[in-house]
Amino acid sequence: MLNIQPSPDLPRFAFGEYDEVIMEGISYRAIDCSDAGYVFARTDGTGVAESFAHAVLSQRVTRGMLVHRRDAFLPESAKRRLRAPAQVLSTLTPKQQQKAKYHESLVRAFLEMETEGKVKRTETSVNSALHEIKFRAGKYLSVPSEGDVIETGGNKMIVPTKISASRLLKRVAAFS
Repeated sequence: MLNIQPSPDLPRFAFGEYDEVIMEGISYRAIDCSDAGYVFARTDGTGVAESFAHAVLSQRVTRGMLVHRRDAFLPESAKRRLRAPAQVLSTLTPKQQQKAKYHESLVRAFLEMETEGKVKRTETSVNSALHEIKFRAGKYLSVPSEGDVIETGGNKMIVPTKISASRLLKRVAAFS
């Protein structure tokens, strides 16, 4: 979640040294900050640096066009991603694919709301937002995919029912 420092003019964001910022599908790392804004370097190895005014960053956050992955470049995060079991989704059974889609939809819904500032990574916050998280997850689940076990389409919307705040927070931590 983004840390916003209150300001009478514009929100100020606090991007850490090891944070990843994704805008328009491009991964960046903050390399400098001033009163005017941030300078980001692309993480694709091209050496390209771009500057963004605080107002532009604020607009992108408001529109959901900025993803902030805190500590994504920390060595511990990289090690955790290596330890996590990784399989090609197509090698899973249809039932396993549906389960992965179910959990991913909940995590994506949470991250979307976190970006909007509507939920925090605490059980209390998740419990109070769980109804909306489930509803948003239903939007992701209702998009048909090849491995679906459950028929979707038409005016049907599949809304997750079995999830607790603590379990969701564990899945979010594993996803990040």
